[in-house]
Parts: sequence; structure tokens; C-alpha cells
Amino acid sequence: MSYCERVRIILQRLIGKYMNNILKQKVIASLNKDAHSPGVHQGSRKLKHGLPLKKVVFFPSLKNGLLMPCESKLEADHCLHLEFEDCIEKYRTQPLTFDIGERQSYTPDCVLRTHDGDLICREVKVSEKLKTSKLEQRMGRIRLILSNAGIGFEIFTEKQICVYPDIFNKKLLYKAKRIRYSQFLIEQAEALLSCQ
Repeated sequence: MSYCERVRIILQRLIGKYMNNILKQKVIASLNKDAHSPGVHQGSRKLKHGLPLKKVVFFPSLKNGLLMPCESKLEADHCLHLEFEDCIEKYRTQPLTFDIGERQSYTPDCVLRTHDGDLICREVKVSEKLKTSKLEQRMGRIRLILSNAGIGFEIFTEKQICVYPDIFNKKLLYKAKRIRYSQFLIEQAEALLSCQ
């Protein structure tokens, strides 16, 4: 191996490490970004209204204290799922876009940080759409890029998110979780319970 070839390989490795570090810093920055408009977090895609025949759902996140825009009801159900995952500290929807080569870019549906500090990108898809070889190759390339940057990658489908009766119970519990009771009402309830 010639001197020029060794230098080229070393430079490629250094550039690769540098690019991986930049990607990781972008993911961290997207998690720490403040709301663009009062109470609504907008990621790299500004979701106000969906494409024709697609609704944008604004999920009221207690973990983030913000409305999280979602491109589908399935993504909103995924956010509900995240609210009940104790290991997750914070998450953002459509938070950033990055280059994946071959003149293509990728915007993860969700980026999350666990209490252990792990970073994970999640893609939410209908399971039928995952059966194409083109999408499998794309997801494989994304997984490799994120893995090299020390970021996890997971694909969630309706089979993991919309499990009955789990999803139904979470929706009921989440409605109750969002109710804020005054200290007076809490004391009244405690007094009633202690009388029995």
C-alpha cells in the first residue's frame, strides 16, 4: 500500500468520525430546542396541515410540556406510548433532517433520549409499507449511519403501538393524568378516605 493510499484511508476515517460527531451533536441540539410558537414544538418539518387526505395531529405531551405535531394518528399513538415508557426522559417529533447519501435526506419520525443518556431515532410505519426492498435498503443505510454515530435506530409499527386493550387503556389513563387537581381537592379526598 502506497503512502498516498494510507493517507487517503486515514483522512476518510477522520472525516467519518467528524461527520458522526456532527450528526450526534445535531440530534442532541434537536432535543434541547425550545418551542417555535407558544406551546408547540416544530422540528425540521413545520407541520401545520397535512398533505391531501392526511391530518396533522398535535399530541399534548406531558413529558415535554409541549404539543408535538405528528403526521398521522399512528405517530400520535406512538407519542402516547412514549409517555408511558418510564425509561424515556424526553422526545421530539420530526426533529431534524440529515443526509444519508445518494442525494437523499432523512427525517426521523421521533428522536428520544433515555434517562441513561442513550439517543434513539424511531421510525413509525404501517407494517405493510415495510415489505418493499427499496425501503429495507433505505432503513438499513439509515441504521448504519446512526449506529456509526452512536445513536440507536428502531422501527415501530401498528403491531407494537396499537395493541388492544393496551392502547385503549393508555388513552383513558392519559386523559386522567392530564387533569390537575388543586391542593384543596387532594386534602378533601384524603380526609374522606381517612374517615372510612
